[in-house]
Amino acid sequence: MISEKTLDAVKVGILTDEQLDEALKHYRDLEKNLKCHGEIYHLCWFNVYMTLHTLEGYLESRKNR
Repeated sequence: MISEKTLDAVKVGILTDEQLDEALKHYRDLEKNLKCHGEIYHLCWFNVYMTLHTLEGYLESRKNR
């Protein structure tokens, strides 16, 4: 489960390293769990997928510093 503080940080786009790790774990699990339901949750899955893509971009940028 993601903390409310981390969820708020995801919305703003400013996360500590710890929050980024927490968010990545949460969104990876959420994406996987929604994907298996197919069309029923497609719109929700797509939103999660795009957020995960953004978070993974943040992680990649931090690695390249």
